[in-house]
Amino acid sequence: MTELRYESAPFAVRGDLTAAHRRAWRRLACPGTWLTGEQRVAIAAETRKAKSCSLCRRRKAAVSPLAIKGEHDTLSALSKPVVDVIHRIATDPGRLTQSWYHQIIASGISDSAYVEIVSVVATVVLLDTFARGLGIPAPALPHPIDGEPSLERPASAKLDVAWVPMIGVEGPE
Repeated sequence: MTELRYESAPFAVRGDLTAAHRRAWRRLACPGTWLTGEQRVAIAAETRKAKSCSLCRRRKAAVSPLAIKGEHDTLSALSKPVVDVIHRIATDPGRLTQSWYHQIIASGISDSAYVEIVSVVATVVLLDTFARGLGIPAPALPHPIDGEPSLERPASAKLDVAWVPMIGVEGPE
Protein backbone atom coordinates (compact mmCIF):
# COMPACT_ATOMS: atom_id res chain seq x y z
CA MET A 1 0.00 0.00 0.00
CA THR A 2 1.15 3.54 -0.72
CA GLU A 3 2.12 5.30 2.50
CA LEU A 4 1.42 8.94 3.19
CA ARG A 5 4.71 10.54 4.28
CA TYR A 6 5.58 13.98 5.62
CA GLU A 7 9.30 13.40 6.19
CA SER A 8 10.23 15.55 3.17
CA ALA A 9 8.22 18.52 4.43
CA PRO A 10 10.20 21.64 5.36
CA PHE A 11 8.17 21.81 8.58
CA ALA A 12 7.75 19.24 11.31
CA VAL A 13 4.32 17.63 11.46
CA ARG A 14 3.05 16.37 14.81
CA GLY A 15 3.13 12.60 15.12
CA ASP A 16 -0.53 12.30 16.10
CA LEU A 17 -1.58 14.36 13.07
CA THR A 18 0.60 12.28 10.75
CA ALA A 19 -0.88 9.08 12.23
CA ALA A 20 -4.44 10.36 11.76
CA HIS A 21 -3.73 11.36 8.16
CA ARG A 22 -2.17 7.95 7.44
CA ARG A 23 -5.23 6.18 8.87
CA ALA A 24 -7.54 8.32 6.73
CA TRP A 25 -5.43 7.69 3.61
CA ARG A 26 -5.34 3.92 4.19
CA ARG A 27 -9.09 3.95 4.85
CA LEU A 28 -9.69 5.37 1.36
CA ALA A 29 -8.54 2.05 -0.10
CA CYS A 30 -10.81 -0.11 2.06
CA PRO A 31 -14.37 -1.12 1.28
CA GLY A 32 -16.70 1.35 2.92
CA THR A 33 -20.27 1.17 4.00
CA TRP A 34 -21.75 1.51 0.49
CA LEU A 35 -18.73 1.51 -1.86
CA THR A 36 -15.92 -0.91 -2.65
CA GLY A 37 -12.26 -0.03 -2.17
CA GLU A 38 -11.92 0.17 -5.95
CA GLN A 39 -14.80 2.65 -6.20
CA ARG A 40 -13.42 4.74 -3.32
CA VAL A 41 -9.96 5.00 -4.94
CA ALA A 42 -11.61 5.85 -8.29
CA ILE A 43 -13.52 8.65 -6.51
CA ALA A 44 -10.25 9.88 -5.00
CA ALA A 45 -8.61 9.95 -8.44
CA GLU A 46 -11.63 11.72 -9.93
CA THR A 47 -11.48 14.29 -7.13
CA ARG A 48 -7.99 15.21 -8.26
CA LYS A 49 -9.06 15.25 -11.92
CA ALA A 50 -11.82 17.76 -11.12
CA LYS A 51 -9.20 20.49 -10.55
CA SER A 52 -8.34 20.47 -14.26
CA CYS A 53 -11.87 19.93 -15.63
CA SER A 54 -12.79 22.55 -18.22
CA LEU A 55 -16.53 22.21 -17.53
CA CYS A 56 -15.92 22.81 -13.82
CA ARG A 57 -13.84 25.92 -14.59
CA ARG A 58 -16.60 27.32 -16.83
CA ARG A 59 -19.29 26.54 -14.25
CA LYS A 60 -17.26 28.12 -11.45
CA ALA A 61 -16.95 31.32 -13.50
CA ALA A 62 -20.67 31.41 -14.37
CA VAL A 63 -23.35 33.18 -12.36
CA SER A 64 -25.17 29.85 -12.12
CA PRO A 65 -23.40 26.52 -12.55
CA LEU A 66 -26.58 25.04 -14.02
CA ALA A 67 -26.46 27.54 -16.91
CA ILE A 68 -23.38 25.79 -18.29
CA LYS A 69 -23.94 22.48 -20.05
CA GLY A 70 -21.35 19.97 -21.10
CA GLU A 71 -19.44 16.88 -20.10
CA HIS A 72 -16.88 16.66 -17.31
CA ASP A 73 -13.29 15.83 -18.18
CA THR A 74 -13.09 12.46 -16.47
CA LEU A 75 -10.61 9.65 -16.14
CA SER A 76 -12.79 6.91 -14.70
CA ALA A 77 -15.61 4.58 -15.54
CA LEU A 78 -17.73 6.00 -12.72
CA SER A 79 -21.27 6.93 -13.73
CA LYS A 80 -21.98 10.46 -14.96
CA PRO A 81 -24.04 11.33 -11.86
CA VAL A 82 -21.24 10.16 -9.55
CA VAL A 83 -18.66 12.13 -11.55
CA ASP A 84 -20.88 15.22 -11.33
CA VAL A 85 -21.17 14.82 -7.54
CA ILE A 86 -17.41 14.48 -7.19
CA HIS A 87 -16.60 17.43 -9.44
CA ARG A 88 -19.22 19.75 -7.95
CA ILE A 89 -18.17 19.00 -4.38
CA ALA A 90 -14.46 19.31 -5.20
CA THR A 91 -14.68 22.51 -7.26
CA ASP A 92 -17.79 24.49 -6.29
CA PRO A 93 -19.25 23.26 -2.99
CA GLY A 94 -20.55 26.65 -1.94
CA ARG A 95 -23.24 26.59 -4.61
CA LEU A 96 -24.69 23.15 -4.02
CA THR A 97 -28.40 23.31 -3.37
CA GLN A 98 -31.07 21.06 -2.00
CA SER A 99 -32.68 20.84 -5.45
CA TRP A 100 -29.33 19.70 -6.91
CA TYR A 101 -29.13 17.07 -4.16
CA HIS A 102 -32.64 15.83 -5.02
CA GLN A 103 -31.62 15.55 -8.69
CA ILE A 104 -28.61 13.49 -7.66
CA ILE A 105 -30.80 11.16 -5.60
CA ALA A 106 -33.28 10.91 -8.50
CA SER A 107 -30.37 9.88 -10.77
CA GLY A 108 -30.00 6.69 -8.76
CA ILE A 109 -27.36 7.57 -6.17
CA SER A 110 -28.66 6.63 -2.73
CA ASP A 111 -28.44 9.13 0.09
CA SER A 112 -26.08 6.74 1.87
CA ALA A 113 -23.74 6.41 -1.13
CA TYR A 114 -23.83 10.21 -1.48
CA VAL A 115 -22.61 10.61 2.11
CA GLU A 116 -19.75 8.20 1.46
CA ILE A 117 -18.78 9.97 -1.78
CA VAL A 118 -18.72 13.28 0.11
CA SER A 119 -16.46 11.77 2.77
CA VAL A 120 -13.97 10.46 0.20
CA VAL A 121 -13.87 13.78 -1.67
CA ALA A 122 -13.44 15.70 1.59
CA THR A 123 -10.60 13.42 2.72
CA VAL A 124 -8.71 13.82 -0.56
CA VAL A 125 -9.20 17.59 -0.67
CA LEU A 126 -8.10 17.95 2.95
CA LEU A 127 -4.97 15.81 2.67
CA ASP A 128 -3.96 17.23 -0.73
CA THR A 129 -4.41 20.77 0.60
CA PHE A 130 -2.36 19.91 3.68
CA ALA A 131 0.47 18.55 1.49
CA ARG A 132 0.32 21.65 -0.72
CA GLY A 133 0.51 23.84 2.39
CA LEU A 134 3.64 21.97 3.44
CA GLY A 135 5.13 22.44 -0.02
CA ILE A 136 5.29 18.73 -0.78
CA PRO A 137 3.61 16.66 -3.50
CA ALA A 138 0.23 15.13 -2.82
CA PRO A 139 0.56 11.47 -1.88
CA ALA A 140 0.10 8.76 -4.46
CA LEU A 141 -3.32 7.17 -4.24
CA PRO A 142 -3.49 3.95 -2.25
CA HIS A 143 -4.12 0.64 -3.97
CA PRO A 144 -7.70 -0.60 -3.49
CA ILE A 145 -8.31 -3.37 -0.99
CA ASP A 146 -10.69 -6.13 -2.05
CA GLY A 147 -13.90 -6.75 -0.17
CA GLU A 148 -17.53 -5.87 -0.10
CA PRO A 149 -19.15 -2.81 1.51
CA SER A 150 -20.85 -3.47 4.85
CA LEU A 151 -24.22 -2.01 3.74
CA GLU A 152 -25.05 -1.22 7.36
CA ARG A 153 -27.21 1.84 7.79
CA PRO A 154 -27.48 3.05 11.38
CA ALA A 155 -31.03 2.77 12.71
CA SER A 156 -30.70 6.29 14.11
CA ALA A 157 -30.06 7.89 10.67
CA LYS A 158 -32.68 10.53 9.90
CA LEU A 159 -33.19 13.34 7.41
CA ASP A 160 -31.71 16.55 8.80
CA VAL A 161 -30.51 20.01 7.79
CA ALA A 162 -27.81 18.80 5.41
CA TRP A 163 -30.43 17.00 3.30
CA VAL A 164 -28.87 13.66 4.13
CA PRO A 165 -29.36 11.13 6.90
CA MET A 166 -27.72 12.18 10.13
CA ILE A 167 -27.00 10.08 13.15
CA GLY A 168 -28.25 11.66 16.33
CA VAL A 169 -25.53 12.58 18.79
CA GLU A 170 -26.38 13.25 22.37
CA GLY A 171 -24.62 16.25 23.85
CA PRO A 172 -23.60 16.92 27.43
CA GLU A 173 -26.48 17.33 29.79
